[in-house]
Amino acid sequence: MATHLKHHDLERLSRPAPRICRNVNCGRTLDGVSSNGEIKRQQPSRNDLSLCDVCFGPLYNSSFDPEGKALRRRVERRYLTQFLTGCGKDWCRNEFCKTGRKYLELERPEQVVGSKEALALTKPVLEKLKDQRSPLHFCTDEASQKRRILAEMLAAEGGSATDGGSGGRGAGYDLRWCVAALEAENGDLAKARAWLANWAPTKAEAARR
Repeated sequence: MATHLKHHDLERLSRPAPRICRNVNCGRTLDGVSSNGEIKRQQPSRNDLSLCDVCFGPLYNSSFDPEGKALRRRVERRYLTQFLTGCGKDWCRNEFCKTGRKYLELERPEQVVGSKEALALTKPVLEKLKDQRSPLHFCTDEASQKRRILAEMLAAEGGSATDGGSGGRGAGYDLRWCVAALEAENGDLAKARAWLANWAPTKAEAARR
């Protein structure tokens, strides 16, 4: 039994972190996870933006675009539409969307984003579009957004070695693992905590590797 537990722990510690959607409002991984801890083998990215299929869907176009110029224009249009029109979804909390800004109470009369401001806010995003570490900000579905919010809450919890928040191992979990846990457990926070304790290395453990 002790040997089995040790093997399980070694496997947990050696696992690479899952890849997550580049959209900061999305709670999906790129490759998929399961409730039994399986992280599917990484596949070649199906788009140049490191977005999940759902988030990339509105930007998809089959036209030949080797330099990505047309894709860049579509991203720009998407941002401008979000800023100037909004998605109209009452659950939206996207700071780069007129609707989300309204519900976040960012869209006061003195802070309304017009065309000039929208272009200025979009420009830095476009300049870093090819940088996979640079975030993107698209509206998404309610379930995915809720999972992302919960994942960020879990990742911010941290914890000490005595609080049990990380299965007694302390230091909390990387956001990527938190997103995977909530995706695997369909947004159930209690089950996601258990998934993390069973299958994910803590930040402290990952740093020691």
